Amino acid sequence: MRRALLGGSFDPPHRGHLAIVDELLRRGVADRVVVVPARISPGKPAPAAADRHRLAMLRLALAGRPEVTVWDEELRRPGPSYTVDTLRAARRRWPGDTLLLVVGADAWAGLARWREPETIRRLARLVVVPRPGWPAPGEGGALPAGVTVLDGFRVPVSSTAVREALARGAPPAGDLPPAVRDYIVRHGLYGLPAPGEGGE
Repeated sequence: MRRALLGGSFDPPHRGHLAIVDELLRRGVADRVVVVPARISPGKPAPAAADRHRLAMLRLALAGRPEVTVWDEELRRPGPSYTVDTLRAARRRWPGDTLLLVVGADAWAGLARWREPETIRRLARLVVVPRPGWPAPGEGGALPAGVTVLDGFRVPVSSTAVREALARGAPPAGDLPPAVRDYIVRHGLYGLPAPGEGGE
């Protein structure tokens, strides 16, 4: 079993995240995808939405996808969410599986600065998602061993753009799964007024 781990803040989960999941399965890169929301990503600001909201939105976004699991391992650990710790936990949980770690090209470029990068490379094969402005592995040379690139794939939207639209009071209907959009509106997340606040 090839099991891909896709980590991130998912703040909020949007159609770009779903597109990555679907692409991994469509191309046959992975048999199963495990989506891992981070509690605190090292070197990044804290998520705008509380852990419980991000977890609930992920479950709504991924409902009906039997090949996909939401794993709250990092939310249950104190302190920053270090990938190497998550991979060790995944190896204990799925000892017979081939683990794949899905990262963006920007994360790939900074992998040497992550905690225990060589251990990460030993525990999992890497799947790199291209990002505009960042070179993908193998550009201009041979592809490193144990690395797959989703050539030709581009994430159609960013979490930053979605949050900016929400902060303007305009939930982006096309960029959010309907159930996630409804959840955000219902709970007044990302600067939207909660139902009954300031309205008629």
